[in-house]
Order: sequence, then structure tokens, then C-alpha cells
Amino acid sequence: MSLLDLLFPTYCLSCHAYGQYLCPGCATKLKSLSVVYTPDSFLDAQLSLFKYKPPLSNLIHQLKYEFVSDSTNFISDLISTSLHQDFPNLLKYWQSENFTLVPIPLHWYRQNWRGYNQTQLISQHLSTILKLPTQELLIRSKYTNSQVSQKDKLNRLHNLDAAFTINPEHQSNLPQNIIIIDDVITTGATISQASQILKQHQVKSIWALSLAG
Repeated sequence: MSLLDLLFPTYCLSCHAYGQYLCPGCATKLKSLSVVYTPDSFLDAQLSLFKYKPPLSNLIHQLKYEFVSDSTNFISDLISTSLHQDFPNLLKYWQSENFTLVPIPLHWYRQNWRGYNQTQLISQHLSTILKLPTQELLIRSKYTNSQVSQKDKLNRLHNLDAAFTINPEHQSNLPQNIIIIDDVITTGATISQASQILKQHQVKSIWALSLAG
């Protein structure tokens, strides 16, 4: 046990057992959701693996607002385990078709305040364990109010108008198949705006993947 573990011990957010953010027993109680196909939008399909409720909502809140950045590896492992167990054919499809993981970016001001972009960290770890490449194709060029503060979907959509641009480093050579990575998808406004800008740059297929939704 490290000194850091002694000073800041980790407890299960469900049963409060010592050891990790969600103990194996509580993790087995999570029930995977289904793929949602959205052929009439810029997005082909969306997979939020679990419902956005405790204990996962508590985990995400800690990650985004309490600076618990080391939980990103745990979240990535949870996503990977669920994909391998419950969606093996989908994972094989993503791998065979060379899908690229693309994290939702933060505006530089918010990232400086938080000290990290949680979806970037999740995407980097997922890239290794899922054997899928990751690229930061999007830039958040407009500072917006927190989506949590927006009371309905229309406000959330307007809040993100022109919020994303394509990273000029990758603009001339975008991958054709993309999986947008986010920690949580609620109304889908962020994913919708991100997928729209990618489709405008001739990306062929876009999926969205999140831990919760």
C-alpha cells in the first residue's frame, strides 16, 4: 500500500467497502443498456453503457467537479469490461473497420481550471486496452456555460452553437470511422453538435460511446 493510498483511501461508492471506486460485487449489479440507433441524425448510433444514477453519477461528479482524475483508468476499465462481455461483436466491428476514438474537448479555460480533460484521459486509456487509435480531432473554440446549468434540450443545443471546430492538425486527413467518447450523455446535445461538425468534413460513420446516460 502506498503512502497516497493511506492518505486518500478509496472506498466503493455503493457499499463503502475499502479498495476501489466500485467493488467487484457492486460492479456485477450494473446492468448494461442497449445500443440506440439514430439514422436520421448526424450520428449513426449511441451506446451509453449504464444508467446515469448512483453510484456512477457520483463517480462522474467526483471526476468532473472534485478533481478525482485517477478514476479515469477505473472508468476506462469498466467500459472495456462491459464491451468485451456484453458487446463483443460491436467491439470486433469497430476494430475491423478501424474506428478512431475522439474525445469531447474542453475549452482551454475550463481545462486549465480542472487541470485535465477527463474524456481525453479515458480515450487514451481505452485506446490501449481496446486496440483502437485515438485522435484529438475536435477543438472547443467557444466557451460555453455548463450544460448542467441548462434547463432543457433546446437551451443545451443553443448553448453549444458553433462550439466545436476541427483541429487544423488533422483537418486534411480525418479518419472515416469515428467513436466520440464522453463520460456521460444526457440530452445528447454535446454529441449532436460534435457529430455535426465531423459529418460536415466528410466523416463516413460516427458512433458515440459513454460510461453512463
